[in-house]
Amino acid sequence: MIRGERNGLGAHLQTNQEGFRAALRFARVPQRIWLVNLDPTAGSEIKKTRPCVVVSPAEMHDHLRTVIVAPMTTKSRAARFRIGVTHGGRKGLILLDQMRAVARRG
Repeated sequence: MIRGERNGLGAHLQTNQEGFRAALRFARVPQRIWLVNLDPTAGSEIKKTRPCVVVSPAEMHDHLRTVIVAPMTTKSRAARFRIGVTHGGRKGLILLDQMRAVARRG
């Protein structure tokens, strides 16, 4: 288990599916899924346009033109830091090791 403090409130983050979801609920982050173009990339970063879970809080969106997202994929290896998910009838993973900030439109 990885433990860390989020916003100084002492939320314990776990590297399992329920722990991640609980951390998002605790931080009051709505679990929205956006279709995001992740290109251009460098090295082993995940590429192309794909669904991503928005993990940054809405309060952040009021002040910045970027959001923090975690990409989703159906073709990757499971790991303790990758969260299993079903979206659009397909099973896949949320890749927490590939999170990044992306520019918002509008």
